[in-house]
Amino acid sequence: LYVYKLTERHSPLSRLQPPQPRIFGPVDKLAQRHRPQFGGANLFSGTIPDNFGELAMLQHLYLDTNSLSGTIPTSLASLPLLQSLYLNSNSISGTIPTELSDLAQLRTLVLDTNLLSGTIPSQLASLTNLEMLYMFTNSLSGTLPSVVCSLPNLGSL
Repeated sequence: LYVYKLTERHSPLSRLQPPQPRIFGPVDKLAQRHRPQFGGANLFSGTIPDNFGELAMLQHLYLDTNSLSGTIPTSLASLPLLQSLYLNSNSISGTIPTELSDLAQLRTLVLDTNLLSGTIPSQLASLTNLEMLYMFTNSLSGTLPSVVCSLPNLGSL
């Protein structure tokens, strides 16, 4: 099960709409869970809250298949245990933050089917645990940096 119920207004998802998403358990309790996760396809709209970066124990973030807009918050780079980041199938715009390269445990980065623009940051080459990287169906320009293609564990691109 990848979803929890939010019950507190001060939680990181409180700015997302609808106000009572299909998620179970208060967000601040996630810090006490061994493998906390958030699930996708919840019919969320709005922007991704900056204070997601405060969920230090978060390992998997699935916000795919929603109606999210705005940019990818750089605060997500403050999640030291994050292994999976799924932001695909939304309306997220702006550039891919270079700060995401700070996510040393990241294995899966899925950003496809959004409105992202700019170039693919070469700093992503520091994500040596990355196994899957999807960025298709965006408005990205330039070429894929060769250093990203040479990531040792990258199997899906």
